[in-house]
Amino acid sequence: MAAAVADILAQIGSGPFPVFAVPSYPTPPLTALPVFALLGIAAGVLGVLFNRGLLISLELHTRFSPRWRLPAVAITGALVGWVGWFSPLLVGSGHHLAEEALRGEVLLVIIPLFFCVRFLLTVASYGIGAPGGIFAPLLVLGALLGLGIGQGVHQLAPDIVPQPAVFAVVGMAAYFTAIVRAPLTGIMLIVEMTGNYALMLCLLVSCFCAYVVAEALKDVPIYEALLQRDLRRSGTAHLLQAPVVIEFTIQNHAPFVGREVRSLGLPPGCIIVRCAEGKHEWVPKANTCLEAFMRITALIAPESSGGLEILRQGCQASGENEAHQDQA
Repeated sequence: MAAAVADILAQIGSGPFPVFAVPSYPTPPLTALPVFALLGIAAGVLGVLFNRGLLISLELHTRFSPRWRLPAVAITGALVGWVGWFSPLLVGSGHHLAEEALRGEVLLVIIPLFFCVRFLLTVASYGIGAPGGIFAPLLVLGALLGLGIGQGVHQLAPDIVPQPAVFAVVGMAAYFTAIVRAPLTGIMLIVEMTGNYALMLCLLVSCFCAYVVAEALKDVPIYEALLQRDLRRSGTAHLLQAPVVIEFTIQNHAPFVGREVRSLGLPPGCIIVRCAEGKHEWVPKANTCLEAFMRITALIAPESSGGLEILRQGCQASGENEAHQDQA
């Protein structure tokens, strides 16, 4: 409901126009789907590189002594200004550069240069805390990546890729997916921002490939990685770890049979929260006596992982414990 109201008010204020003024492209042929898969793979690899570069940039800046941080900011600002003097398209939000890429107006020979410069400036600027964010720059990079691959394949096989600029639209969603790891959000976002609803299948293929590649490379989504970094620096990283809920059935002649809960020797952070026999369930107390074939549910905190082994051994029959020890 909130999203619908926001969309209505935005259209009343600015008109029913997409964020990016781009043509409405026809649906690409099915023969182009392997090229969209290739785009997704490239986006996955470069998205992981973007995430790790961003984190490295932040780490390097924090390692500077306080007296060197201001000069680092000044040098980065001077570099951005120098680049902007040569090409204003390479600095700022990149909205105009993205629109040119989405219309296919950026030459193939300069796309690698534009991509590398925008990539490095984004990473360096974010590392020093300069305003600019992540979202808008990654869309520009995705559009350049997609257009570069589209134009490259178009020169080799124009029948497969009749409209190279289509890949710029899909590239934004694929690069967003690789970095943020939210494929459905990326697809709907780019469709709404460009008004190209005919590209849904191509978007699904590219975003799926980008997601799989980024996951295969063991990369953490950028916003989750930034949160983990902030929590580590504040000493509260353990708040991200969730407790484990696990259920055991106490077997006949197991060590726990006939013992009270308080005598089990469970470590702090490991508690039995539920007991069940047949259809009867209850919350155990310290003096609750455990019986054979009783089902117990335990809540185990991450720092109490040793409690899992205590519960496992205590619920198994003595013969099974000995068999496990013999196998070990």
